[in-house]
Amino acid sequence: ARIAGLSALISSGVAKTTASSTSTGTSAPFGQGKPGTAAALAAAEAANSQIAQAQDQKALQAKRVEAAKLAANLSKEFVRKQIDFQDERLLRQLVKKGLKYDISWQKAYQEFCKDNRLSPAFEGAKTMPKDMIATFVEQNIANSINQPWAQKVLSGKDKKEKKDKKDK
Repeated sequence: ARIAGLSALISSGVAKTTASSTSTGTSAPFGQGKPGTAAALAAAEAANSQIAQAQDQKALQAKRVEAAKLAANLSKEFVRKQIDFQDERLLRQLVKKGLKYDISWQKAYQEFCKDNRLSPAFEGAKTMPKDMIATFVEQNIANSINQPWAQKVLSGKDKKEKKDKKDK
């Protein structure tokens, strides 16, 4: 610690290095008066700097991971507030459109059905109990909320488009 402190003082210019007198026959402790010692101190300082920098990188990475987790949780909370999980028609519409347009939604649906011992047939979504549909949507909508099909269902544009087609 003392060497590191001295090297920091030397490198900052606060303390100066002086050559010790070899004519007296006394040597400085730890070889401070020998040539090349300043280089050794500089190397030690560089190693300490690299260790500190690596620790800073790890701390920064840990903060980034924590921030990403927090953002994901906030995103899920936002989605939960955006969707009315009591609206069975909306939930079934989300499942139907997701199964039609999104491969990752299809895989998640099949996995959900397998885990809950339900029929993985896409038509099974019509007869699945409301609480199971709500659970599936809650678990998987965060991954697909930005997909065009989900945005259409949630905004009601899908219904508007159907009415416009009927009117023509």
